[in-house]
Amino acid sequence: MQNAILIQTLSTFSKRELTRFCHFVHSPFFNKHRQLQNLTDYIANVYPDFKSPKLARSTVFKHLFPKEKYHEKKLNNLISDLLKLLETYLAQLAFEEEDATIVKTTLLLAQLRERGQEKHFMRSLKRSQQKQAKQVLQDRYYYYHNHLLAKEADLFYAAQQKRQKDENLQLKSDQLDVFYMASKLRDYCEMVNRSNVLSVQYDMRLMPVILNYLQTHLLTYEAYPSISIYYQILRTLTEPTVEEHYQKLIVVLAQNAHLFSVKEAYEMYAYAQNYCIKKINQGNMDYMQALFVLYQQLLTKNLLLDDGYLSEWHYKNIVTVGLRLNQYEWTEQFINQYKEKLPPNKVENAFHYNLASLYYSQEQYGKAQQLLMTIDFTDMVYYLDSKSMLLKIYYDLNESDALYALFDAVNIYLKRNKLVSKYQHTIYHNLFRFAKRAYKIKESKAYNNKEKNEQKINQLQQQMQTHQQIANANWLRQKVTELK
Repeated sequence: MQNAILIQTLSTFSKRELTRFCHFVHSPFFNKHRQLQNLTDYIANVYPDFKSPKLARSTVFKHLFPKEKYHEKKLNNLISDLLKLLETYLAQLAFEEEDATIVKTTLLLAQLRERGQEKHFMRSLKRSQQKQAKQVLQDRYYYYHNHLLAKEADLFYAAQQKRQKDENLQLKSDQLDVFYMASKLRDYCEMVNRSNVLSVQYDMRLMPVILNYLQTHLLTYEAYPSISIYYQILRTLTEPTVEEHYQKLIVVLAQNAHLFSVKEAYEMYAYAQNYCIKKINQGNMDYMQALFVLYQQLLTKNLLLDDGYLSEWHYKNIVTVGLRLNQYEWTEQFINQYKEKLPPNKVENAFHYNLASLYYSQEQYGKAQQLLMTIDFTDMVYYLDSKSMLLKIYYDLNESDALYALFDAVNIYLKRNKLVSKYQHTIYHNLFRFAKRAYKIKESKAYNNKEKNEQKINQLQQQMQTHQQIANANWLRQKVTELK
């Protein structure tokens, strides 16, 4: 029974959730089956040790039916019935969430309408409309909720058989249009994005029709942020060479991001970030500044925080962009200010590594080395990134002994550590082996003739061109170019 879907689902419950589930099962409104209550109580007493032999099928059956011989089908039926109750309970939890308020409201309105309770219906409808009008978030579901309220109002009007104009039919239709187009645009953005990343194709048969309609009615639908933002995102994806689309996107994002949940607003900004990164990868370094501005906006709007914490990777990426732009003062302030926002178990590594990056960029190599020595190298990513930074320091300072020892240490690490992915192994292996060859050329420049050195440099550049998966590739190319 330990592997039953019922137990696997219950294993995700907190103590409080399990207690509430017990109350749910004991509620005569939802369940009057005594044996289901007994089974729930038995499982609750075993919690949280769901691997316990107490959950062996024969043991559970004996507890529930002490005078009966073990009967597999009888126990299976009981487990199946309890699983159905569990599913009802989970649905009930979702129904109690704030996001489900509009669902509860429309179900109530439908009941009042069907029972002919005009006064109660109108009071509930007015209260719901007033509450909806005060909503801060105006994502696509805002318009769907407006549609549901207008739908109930229109059904109520139709039932009254009054011969007078009512606006709810038009409102119901208009709000559904907005919800539909916003939803389709959002889906199209993700489809195009996944097609680019995963090399898969999606059937977007209505996209040309919707885009053509929006282009001819743009003044009308620009007033709806859930449409205007995804419309601009889609245009950056389908027409990336037209930079005007990006400029319009960042304007509507800055003006309207507060109208969406933190999760959705961040996802919108992520499209803009990815556009900048692609431009940078294509050699357009003007977009490094644009990416920096996006990060500043994300920080200002608190869109990067998850449960109050800033991911160590966001922290690192922001530092990297700041240093690439020589924004040393701002970056140092950021490193210190957001240290307290890092997850507690990540603070020391993230803080020391990024502060070392700052010192390295400022050519304060001694300070950078000291900080790198404090990093806990049980974390594979920090190990490889720290060793890469030490590589650059030793290379620039001509510390040959330390550098060759580093080459050997990283080579052994990559061979022995089974947690290193194939991609990580490739990019770091290429970095260190090509850097080693570059350093050997650098050492031999004094006693090799110029022609021989140039031949070795050209060979190295050709091999680097062939093996393009290289960590810190720009730094390495620069160092090889400096050898000429």
